[in-house]
Amino acid sequence: MYKIKEIAKLFNISSELLRYYERFGLIKPRREEGGYRYYNLEHIKLLTGILRFRKMNFTLAEIKKLLYEANYEDCLKAYDDARARTEFEIIKQQAILENVNYIIDKWKNMEDSLYKFKKIKAEAIVRVAMVEEEHIVDAQFASAQKQMIDLLPVSFISPLIRKEDHTIEFGYAITVNDLNRLKGIMYDEYSLYEFEDCLMTMVKTVGYDRLTIDSVEFIFDYLKDNNLELKSDIWGYTLGSYMDENNVDVRVHILYFCV
Repeated sequence: MYKIKEIAKLFNISSELLRYYERFGLIKPRREEGGYRYYNLEHIKLLTGILRFRKMNFTLAEIKKLLYEANYEDCLKAYDDARARTEFEIIKQQAILENVNYIIDKWKNMEDSLYKFKKIKAEAIVRVAMVEEEHIVDAQFASAQKQMIDLLPVSFISPLIRKEDHTIEFGYAITVNDLNRLKGIMYDEYSLYEFEDCLMTMVKTVGYDRLTIDSVEFIFDYLKDNNLELKSDIWGYTLGSYMDENNVDVRVHILYFCV
């Protein structure tokens, strides 16, 4: 017989996880006087199966049914559902890897892009507002906002400077390609940005100011100096942040706009 701490150490899991499995009805250790839990070899075999199923992307409800009541058709359906979840995770992990590689590339070439302008072909994105003037736009979170949160980190934090009045707000965005391959839904709340030919620049913000009109004034100076007009909002991607030599937070944004 084994105590809960011994089983937890054997399987490299927490005692609380074992207690949770017990509360869920997956495993039923013997209880001795004083309430101590004891596990035998049958419990060890059962727990091995539970952990195997978990790593195959079965839900706890599916595992409980498989262990104690599933028929042939139930088993087949559970495996089909687990396969679908695994296929989705593989696609999402591939999208995450591509996203990380994109950030690494921009990070490595940051000094060549800061406050400079480059003509590019931008990917189409969909975007939903979240924060405007320090307030959550929809306290109840609309469907598109919830989906963006579910799709993190393939979706990303996206600043936006409006063409009409230069107000700044933050939200979430995702490329249309990523939304499609992750089988997302194009909600009515999404704004679509599909301007292929754009100018790109990068900007750093220091401390708590984050992105302000002052920090993007160089864009409007460039437009004025070159007799250009905005054809769209300025939209972007917050790449990340780091601490500078003075231990001050620096945030890096990449911005796109059409003229």
